[in-house]
Amino acid sequence: MFYLVLPKEKNNLPLRLVFIHGWGGSYQAFSSLAEYFSDEAECVLLDLPGFGKSDEPKAPMSPADYAEEVAKTLAQMPKKKTIIVGHSFGARVAIHLYNLHKKSVNGMVFLAGAGLKKKRSIRFRIKAFCMKKAARFVRRFSFLSFLKKLPMGSRDYREATPVMRGALVMAVNEDLAELAKKVTCPALLVYGSDDNETPSEFGRRYQGLMRDAEFFEIKGENHLSILVSPVAQNLIEEFLKARFKCWRC
Repeated sequence: MFYLVLPKEKNNLPLRLVFIHGWGGSYQAFSSLAEYFSDEAECVLLDLPGFGKSDEPKAPMSPADYAEEVAKTLAQMPKKKTIIVGHSFGARVAIHLYNLHKKSVNGMVFLAGAGLKKKRSIRFRIKAFCMKKAARFVRRFSFLSFLKKLPMGSRDYREATPVMRGALVMAVNEDLAELAKKVTCPALLVYGSDDNETPSEFGRRYQGLMRDAEFFEIKGENHLSILVSPVAQNLIEEFLKARFKCWRC
C-alpha cells in the first residue's frame, strides 16, 4: 500500500496523524491539511488498495480488511500517539481499525464520516425495492441483456471495476452504529451543512453513540469542500491542542 510521510526527513515528533481518504479519493485529498500540520505532527497519507498509487486488490475488501491493511502499514513505523483522520469512507476504516487494534488508536477525526444508514422516506424505499426487482429480472432473461448497459447504481458503483464494486457493496451495506458505541477515545466529528452524501445528522448520531465525541456542523460546506475548509482546519487544531497537549499555543 502506497503512503507518504510528512515531514520527509526523520523526525522526533510525538504525535502521528494518519489520513485515510474517502471512496474514489487518494492521499492528495489531504495534501493541504497535512502540509499545515506537518510542522507539529508526523503526517501519514495513505492510498488504500485500489485507489491512487496503490494496486487494486485481487478480491473485494471489506472496510475491516482495509483497516487490517492500515494496521500492517502502521506496525512498520515507530510507535507514536496516533490520531486517525478519516474522510467519508475513511471513517468506516477508522472505526474498524479502532475496534480491531484499540491500542494503536488514541483519537479520531471524522470529516464527513460515513458508516451509518440514512433515514430514507417510504417513497425512496419503494423505488429502491423496484430497482432491485428489475435488476434481478434483467439478469434472468438473456434477451434483456442490452438493458445491463443502462446506467444503474450510484456513480461510484458504475465507475468501479468488478472487484471494487464488490468492495463498495460491502461498505454501503454495513451499519457501524454498534461498533461506534465501542469507541471510547476522543473523537472530533466535523460535517458540512450542504453535504448530501454524508449528512450532518450522521455526526449528531455518532456523537450520541461514542463516549467522548464532539460534533460540529460547518455552514455552507459540502462533502468535498470540507477537506479544504479553514474552519475545519481550526477545529482540528483546537481539538489536538485541548486533548493531546502538544500543539501550537
